[in-house]
Amino acid sequence: MSIFLDREHFIPIRYPELIDFLCLGKGAKVAFSGMAIESARSFREFALALRHYFHFHNLQRFQQLKEDYAPFDPDADTIALTKLDSVQENEALAHFFDEMGALLKDANYLHLSREEMTKIMQGHSLWGLEMQVHWDIFQRLEMYYRGDVKGKRSYKVWYRFWTLFKPEIREVAEFNRLVVLLKQQPSRHTQNDADLKSVFMKMFKDIPKCDLEMVLPGTRVRLNKLDKGMIFYPLVTGFGIFFYNVLAHIFSFRPLFAFAGGIALSWGLATALAGYAYRAYYTYSVKKTTYSLRLTQSLYYQNLDSNAGVMHRLLDEAEEQECREVLLPYYYLWHEPNEQGWSSQELDDRIEKDFEKYLDVKIDFEIEDALAKLNRIGLIRNQNGKLFAISIEDAIKKLSTHKLARSQSVGTPDSAKSIVEQSSHKPPNQENNMFQIEFR
Repeated sequence: MSIFLDREHFIPIRYPELIDFLCLGKGAKVAFSGMAIESARSFREFALALRHYFHFHNLQRFQQLKEDYAPFDPDADTIALTKLDSVQENEALAHFFDEMGALLKDANYLHLSREEMTKIMQGHSLWGLEMQVHWDIFQRLEMYYRGDVKGKRSYKVWYRFWTLFKPEIREVAEFNRLVVLLKQQPSRHTQNDADLKSVFMKMFKDIPKCDLEMVLPGTRVRLNKLDKGMIFYPLVTGFGIFFYNVLAHIFSFRPLFAFAGGIALSWGLATALAGYAYRAYYTYSVKKTTYSLRLTQSLYYQNLDSNAGVMHRLLDEAEEQECREVLLPYYYLWHEPNEQGWSSQELDDRIEKDFEKYLDVKIDFEIEDALAKLNRIGLIRNQNGKLFAISIEDAIKKLSTHKLARSQSVGTPDSAKSIVEQSSHKPPNQENNMFQIEFR
């Protein structure tokens, strides 16, 4: 099967639109033959059953993630009745980061190592400023991205005066989606009011790689060599000339009048140079303030979610992606059956080629993962390495059976009632309704 280093597993088509494309050819760039009315109706029913299956499948995962995040949620408005000791807290923290990493992988995010972060952060930002990240303030820091793409940004550069009236448009490398998970720890660079107990999660869109530092707390603007030279060189030079003239007049025993005149001249020159240094520092401060303002404005539109909201969004994205991954191979196995069956490589290549041909979308389809899910649910048969789909009627029945079993296991009114009855000392027939209240 084909391996594309410049493509990702993520399928950037909404699930309902993908169904419309497969059934009716909607959105196709070239002619695409859809299905007959009856086949399309059956396929839509299958697609809905598949979505319900994964929704119930992820319900238990969602509940568990909420429990895992509860001790570290900075936005919680409930009171914890039990506290974790240091050992339990470290174990719970490691477990939560592992579970979030697995969730992000299911949503087709890629992990950034510390070395990769450091390499990306080298150099100055889009606004010409160098940033410094204090890594020692983080107990845990993880970054995940999806979509290594090219974006466009407008520039105004002082040495190109025409850009002051018409900004220059440049192409920059950026991450289409970026997720940050972090927990801070005490250090000499940690702010006094920093929250050291919570785990913070952030999701951003369209973050330029050269501005990756801006999404982290504890980052400060650092003077580059030009700024240092413009500020400190005039100061050193001015005061150096001043003290040189003072010492020269003292040790040469020149007349007092000449001595006073030399001092005044030297002091005037030093003052002028100091004024120039102050002007350079003021310019740097304005540039720093402008950067902070642009950063605030930029992140206002680029911040997608925070903390528990990130978890909710990722669970939804992972569920959608799983539905798309399973729907596509089943469609080809069922709609275009082959007497000899399909191989996994043929199926993988066909999906990628059709996406590129009909939708102008390039993907690296994750066929092994999709087939593993299909096989786990029981929607395909594997005969000597050749793949066949079960009938769509049987597939719908299987999905409905799985959904019913899952709904009973996670807690429906009937199952809740049975639990109450089993835990009660009274016979079940004495409590016909778990919500019944007796007034006396």
